[in-house]
Amino acid sequence: MEYEQFKNLKIPSDIKPLEVFDRASLQKELKRSVNISKTLVLSINTSTFRPNEVHVHTADIGSTYEPDFDFSDLDEIDAWRKTCRLKYSLQRFQDVNAVRCENFLHKMQICESLTLFEEIHRMLRSGGFFIITVLDILKLINRISKDSNDLTNLYYYEKLLFSAGDSTGVYFNRTIWTFDRFNYYLKKAKFAKVELTENKDSDLLSLLATKD
Repeated sequence: MEYEQFKNLKIPSDIKPLEVFDRASLQKELKRSVNISKTLVLSINTSTFRPNEVHVHTADIGSTYEPDFDFSDLDEIDAWRKTCRLKYSLQRFQDVNAVRCENFLHKMQICESLTLFEEIHRMLRSGGFFIITVLDILKLINRISKDSNDLTNLYYYEKLLFSAGDSTGVYFNRTIWTFDRFNYYLKKAKFAKVELTENKDSDLLSLLATKD
């Protein structure tokens, strides 16, 4: 693992790199018809199914569809082994035009997010995009403080903030993302440009990160 946060850790000897996909071998691996010959978009931990995207799950997100690749590795209880296997699985992807992650990153711990950002930057081709939407917890905090006596609204906020299970498969995390925090960690992962984008849903924060 060449990244700074893993510099003093050794990869277990039984965990090995996997074959890297080109467009042709990736197409053969898919169990459904997706035209990726010109544009390859990965959707990571996104509940909305889009037939023209390759869907990858790294955690149990409780989706209503079967992803094309499931790297959630729920039987592994050792967090470091789980991280090594996940990184080697993600390193199979290259030459990706865009990666989408919707309404999930606030459930991850910050170092887990940085690891994911680094892998997404690596797999994107030059000029590729990382499209992010995440729950805007700061906005919700302000609204909760105003609606603290409105039980109906409190139930709604609880559904947004809390889930019934452990989304990571190992432990439960929450991160308060702001634009400045995203900008810092995405730039740390070597993204060249990070910008806010418009989202009509007032509960969400949306960004676009671009690779040089």
